Amino acid sequence: DHVGGPPGLPPAAQDLHLLAELLAAGVPLVEALRAVGADPSDRRVGIRVAAAAELVGRGRSIAAVLGAGTPHLTTLLSAGERTGRLADAVRAAADLEDRLDTARRRVRAALAYPALVMVVAAAVVGVVVTTVVPQLAATFADLGSELPLVTRVVVRAAGAVASPVTVLVPVLVGAATLLRRRTRGDRAAAPVPLRVRLPGPIRLPLEVAVAARVAST
Repeated sequence: DHVGGPPGLPPAAQDLHLLAELLAAGVPLVEALRAVGADPSDRRVGIRVAAAAELVGRGRSIAAVLGAGTPHLTTLLSAGERTGRLADAVRAAADLEDRLDTARRRVRAALAYPALVMVVAAAVVGVVVTTVVPQLAATFADLGSELPLVTRVVVRAAGAVASPVTVLVPVLVGAATLLRRRTRGDRAAAPVPLRVRLPGPIRLPLEVAVAARVAST
């Protein structure tokens, strides 16, 4: 059975914590990587670790392989290799991944209410534009009244929004985007970096905090 890190850690941090424990117990690096990659808690980390096991076995640096695309992980692993304390460096990377996961969850929780308000507002506007406005236009047409220019523009816009093509195009674009991301994630030969996808104003201070914590370690 798979034995990861502490239960409270996110899956990616659990895999890194398990790798640190294996290294601290004296398991050779390549064997430790293969053990974690064989049954990972996090699929992304499993892909990276499995690829790293093969490349490290050929003489590549673990910092260059496992940390590819993730500067803070590369720095920690490189320091661990140079000082002979790789297990401590991997454990520090696991703790940092745990903090990053906490930051992601806090940002998502903070953005949940504004996102809900935007969705509800968009739904209300959609109902008004596609249902209420055409009914009012039909009523005015039955009365023989000429609609103002602004109202005619809104009616035409409502007709365009309500057309099947307008609805189908965003659905196809969204489906193509999801399929593209899934296809990229299935490529075992290209490890996926452990990146934090956050808005710019939030990402910058978080990156500064990460850099400070790595320097402290």
